[in-house]
Amino acid sequence: MGVRDRLAGEVWHTIRKTVGWLLVAAGIAGLVLPGPGLLPLVAGLAVLARHYRWAQRLLTPVRHAAWRAAAEGVLSPWRLTGSLLSTCAMATLGVVWVLQPPVAGWWPLPASWWLPGGWLVGAGLLLSAAFALALLAYSWHAVQLARRGGPPVPGVRIEPEVGPAGHRDRDPG
Repeated sequence: MGVRDRLAGEVWHTIRKTVGWLLVAAGIAGLVLPGPGLLPLVAGLAVLARHYRWAQRLLTPVRHAAWRAAAEGVLSPWRLTGSLLSTCAMATLGVVWVLQPPVAGWWPLPASWWLPGGWLVGAGLLLSAAFALALLAYSWHAVQLARRGGPPVPGVRIEPEVGPAGHRDRDPG
């Protein structure tokens, strides 16, 4: 192995670690800010697990927590409706932030505090809403498959569907 190959390997090693740490940071920020948090955290830990034992140990419990959170948002019609309404609210706020309407007459704070961050915040909210909608669709699909006897959702106990005769049916498929 030549010097050039070793150098290329070190560069890719550094890039992977940097991407992993950026995803972990984005995931931690997403836990307290609008947008997804557990998914970037899981992705970052998955990348870092190739390099660090502590990341390997944390990956499975965090992955299960992410699946559990994703599945809980779609387990019942009420939860799914609430999740969809929250996503629509986030998208609506994103549109308002992007359009930057003039300061409302009811706004009690200085005008500089009206929609801080500008269009970039709005774009972030719209991107988060699109990501949340995609996650909801994927989670709903995974839960429906698990209910019909498909692969289980890690870390989540999902009851099979109850058929019209009152017994639990597998997909007649």
